[in-house]
Amino acid sequence: MNRRRKGACGEQRAAQFLRERGCDILAMNFRCRRGEIDIVALDRDEVVFVEVKNWDALETDSLEYAIGWDKRNRIRDTALFFLHQHEELQEKPMRFDVILCRERPPGLDHLKNAFGGV
Repeated sequence: MNRRRKGACGEQRAAQFLRERGCDILAMNFRCRRGEIDIVALDRDEVVFVEVKNWDALETDSLEYAIGWDKRNRIRDTALFFLHQHEELQEKPMRFDVILCRERPPGLDHLKNAFGGV
């Protein structure tokens, strides 16, 4: 499976995982000039910006390597742009999560508040 297809598959798995936990998916692969956010969801009254990583070698203590400061800043900037376009969400609290998708053994790790907000 090529990298793009593997990424899309992981994002679909992550979106289904969030739906099963009561989240509403607001957007997938939201893009702007500054960056991309894999999934934007609403978890009760909280806007959640989710980065999905498909990397069997990745452990939670490797998060700094996988999502460095530059990537985090791009995600934050893109989140602000998303909120700018969706005024109805601007007053809601927000958080930045990471979902790690594994193939061996199959599973997902959901890291809530994986990195700080704005």
